[in-house]
Amino acid sequence: MTGSERTPPDRPYVRIERSGRIAWLILDRPEVHNALCTAMNLALIDALTQLDDDASVGCIVLRGAGERAFSAGADLREVTGKQAEQYRAEFDTIADSLDAIRRTTTLVIAAVRGYALGGGLGLVAAADLVIAADDAVFGTPEITIGRFPFIISVVIERIIGPRKMAELAFTGERFNAHEARDMGLANRVVPAAGLWESAEALAARLASFSPAVLAMGKDALRTAAGMDVGQALAYMTDRLTMNAVMPDSETGVSAFLEKRPPVWR
Repeated sequence: MTGSERTPPDRPYVRIERSGRIAWLILDRPEVHNALCTAMNLALIDALTQLDDDASVGCIVLRGAGERAFSAGADLREVTGKQAEQYRAEFDTIADSLDAIRRTTTLVIAAVRGYALGGGLGLVAAADLVIAADDAVFGTPEITIGRFPFIISVVIERIIGPRKMAELAFTGERFNAHEARDMGLANRVVPAAGLWESAEALAARLASFSPAVLAMGKDALRTAAGMDVGQALAYMTDRLTMNAVMPDSETGVSAFLEKRPPVWR
């Protein structure tokens, strides 16, 4: 991260750093490979809401603290010896954190170095774009401890398909960054030493575009994914019509024709 300003850690296990219009949202429990716990999930939801409400934020980059892990998944100290209602309350925070990433109007890039396992992989799958270091390791190992990746499978399966999801869930096998890219879980794989710079460059490019159009496009892509082709074409035609009459559309076309940078409204 270059030229970043650190925001004081006013929430447990999550911190925010700013670099211009880019907000780095950092899972901050490196001593346990950024393992997810209820407090971290709640803090992540709160931070995403805060950043999404900030008009000066053009893109969010989600990463893990340190170089060993994005997140190694659930903190196993939290997942035994409780009553059903206690588990349900905790599992709700997992589902809510995945949904929070998807619901933000601001684009979220996951920058993955090291382990992204279980719930960590769920966060990666929920992001809009993923850039992975060549040392990243992915997987859904829950089956090896007598659990099944029920919640995270919802977001992962939509990317890789039901057959591949079944293989990952039932075997618990890990896979590397290139395999993640091949199955659609990662967009780009870069050398580990250049991950943060590559993520920042991608985030800066996204942040230079119209926030209104980015938000509209993010919502439309996720909405249309649940429709059949006919419904999706009708829906997307409606979205494009709305896009065409937006001020930023006219601004962008005029700027292109006049060979000048656009100033988004």
